[in-house]
Amino acid sequence: MTSGEPTIVGLYTVRSCRYRGYGKIVLEAAIRRSLERGFPKIRIDVLTPKAMKLVQSLSEELLSVLAVHDQSMFGGFLE
Repeated sequence: MTSGEPTIVGLYTVRSCRYRGYGKIVLEAAIRRSLERGFPKIRIDVLTPKAMKLVQSLSEELLSVLAVHDQSMFGGFLE
């Protein structure tokens, strides 16, 4: 929390809007906005296996600026 590194802690899509690509669009926009603001690296704490699949589906360009921390082993929530 005190690293000064922008961190995406969770991504949640309302159940009725899932599997339409909205989560990926929002995640990509958040990453690109962080880059535009001058942050060279963005930390993402992944809370569920589904979220990890989403992160892994990102382009190499976006993956290269992410520091991915898999937190799903702690049980995740809100699936």
